[in-house]
Amino acid sequence: SDSMMAALSDAAGAIDSTPLSKSGMASRTGPVQGALRVGTRTSTAAASPLSASVPAVARVLVLGDATWESRFLIATFEEDGWPVDAAVTLSPKVRITQGAATLPSRGRHSVVVVLPGTPSSTIAALPAFVRSGGGLVIVGRAARIGALASLRAGTPGATVDGEVGAEASDAARHGLDLVPISSLVAGAISLESRDGKIAVAARRVGAGRVVQVGYDNSWLWRMAGNDDAPVMHRRWWTALLSGVVPMSAPVSRIALDPAHDTLDAAPIAALARDLGLPTVQAQGTAIRSQSFIEHLDAQWLLALAVLSLVASWTLRRWRGLA
Repeated sequence: SDSMMAALSDAAGAIDSTPLSKSGMASRTGPVQGALRVGTRTSTAAASPLSASVPAVARVLVLGDATWESRFLIATFEEDGWPVDAAVTLSPKVRITQGAATLPSRGRHSVVVVLPGTPSSTIAALPAFVRSGGGLVIVGRAARIGALASLRAGTPGATVDGEVGAEASDAARHGLDLVPISSLVAGAISLESRDGKIAVAARRVGAGRVVQVGYDNSWLWRMAGNDDAPVMHRRWWTALLSGVVPMSAPVSRIALDPAHDTLDAAPIAALARDLGLPTVQAQGTAIRSQSFIEHLDAQWLLALAVLSLVASWTLRRWRGLA
């Protein structure tokens, strides 16, 4: 009956209606606008706002040491339109920050990317962040940080060196160092493997999601790969982030069209490749030169030719006398 139905709505209007039972109710929805309200269909007085502290957009927080990996991951996310906060450590006393917040916050961040070197004081805030619905990406050797044991998808193994030169091949990730993932925890799944070893795994923790990435130096793929490596590197990482973004956090990013990706490492060269080298100026010069010659009197041309011959003869005689 109507008295046993619950209505869900937000600031934009009605979202869904779902049956009530002794165990409660369940509903799956996309991004919400403002506070989420739940009430019975027959009584609006029973409606009450739910305190769902979620960021307005899917913002990323990058943590770890100041390395090539942290530098290029920040650049990769920003190129694809992700708002990025960051806190990277140069030394025990020097830390470089970007953005207004450097601690995980469900009111600001949707995903936290943890790299090696992330301080323990920051990691202590991650369990609550993930269990309340935040996304977490653990990269490479960062999985060996003891405080992350309760969140990681599996046990990190000994580093396996990448195949030299493979980063420029069709199997680019074979050229990256790998911290293989073994002994997956209950409920974790393998997302990618390399040579029989788990390279990427994921799991749920509370209301949040965790992805553990075994690759330790993906920047090498971007820098030493083939011509499309920067684009492929960016798309691969974007797919990982998109998989852990909470549903309640709208992803306000630039949608990349694979056929018209304007984020080229050499935009002028790409333009010349697609449209050809500029020829307007050269053609104009040729036209002006041709027009000038056509207007010269033939007698003047003959005189110039005679003077040229005389000058050449004189120079030869002078060299002979010398």
